[in-house]
Amino acid sequence: MQSLIIVELILLAWILLSVALSKKAEYLSKKGITLLPLLLIWRRKSRSEWLPTLTRSRAFKVFNNILTGVAFISMALGIYLVVSVILSSFTMSHSSAKLVPIIPGVTVSIYQFLYIAIALVLSITIHELMHALASTSEGITVKSIGLFVLAVFPGAFVEPDEEGLNLAKRSSRIRIISAGIAINLIMALLFLALFTPLVNTASNGVLIVSVNSTYPAGEFLHPGDVIVRVNNITIRDVNQLSSVEPLPPKVSLTILTNGTVMTLRNLTTKGGKLGIYVEDDISASFYPIVNFVFWMYVVNFSLAALNALPLIITDGGKLFNEVLGRLISNTKTLNSLQSIFLALLAIAILLSLVR
Repeated sequence: MQSLIIVELILLAWILLSVALSKKAEYLSKKGITLLPLLLIWRRKSRSEWLPTLTRSRAFKVFNNILTGVAFISMALGIYLVVSVILSSFTMSHSSAKLVPIIPGVTVSIYQFLYIAIALVLSITIHELMHALASTSEGITVKSIGLFVLAVFPGAFVEPDEEGLNLAKRSSRIRIISAGIAINLIMALLFLALFTPLVNTASNGVLIVSVNSTYPAGEFLHPGDVIVRVNNITIRDVNQLSSVEPLPPKVSLTILTNGTVMTLRNLTTKGGKLGIYVEDDISASFYPIVNFVFWMYVVNFSLAALNALPLIITDGGKLFNEVLGRLISNTKTLNSLQSIFLALLAIAILLSLVR
């Protein structure tokens, strides 16, 4: 509740600030600043070319072609994610796939949002940098760059020369659009690959978060206990615990409880489970690093999948128009198709929130 109050105060401060500075809009505009309720944009003129020696090399052009393929994979992944969430909701599936929006103080804590904000700044900056590099590679000048804060969400942007972009070949526009989408998916995979071994190194065992009292073991296990061994098998993280499931009817556990090592023998399981909800017990010294890597994965995966969706407001929408524009010349038809995808995304988010 306190986190939600903090967010509400920040949003109220935004509105009051925009109203207070509304009379100085012309002065702020000369400085490249646009201030609206809940939106701050800072724009400045950019260098026209970004690393031209690198971006015009044959190696980069091959890399950029690969990124185009990755961008279409991201689009397919995003569509699959939306459809699977909707289908699992209507078929009463136990799938864990959800699309829950990041709302500070509601769906994530203020503390976790600090990591999310850092991950957003880094991920979006790299995303936009790839657009700039791809623009230079395709011979399109970069007009401006900037930063923005939407409510409490920070970001960055790059603006290629619009006239040059419109006159460029369709294939060039596709490569420029694809570069930003693809780099987020690549970064997500890199941080995912880093996350598992990092957790294995940083985790002391499996922390019990809550216990289902209807299970027999619930009488002996308590929130805060840390499982370190199961039937003489060392358990360092949640994945290792999952690997020994389903458990036999009787199981022995070695746990840490209040700093004391205890062995519980012949605990009864039900359906091969103990009836506990767990998470990795990360060492305090490693926690910031693990948290950062985790949110870099989540943010980049989210950007790759959702920004690749064929929506009017996304890079995926631009990519969708460029590809289908050859077959469908009617802009209203293209916008209608994207509106359908937008409606499906809204349904998936709504179903995720009520499940």
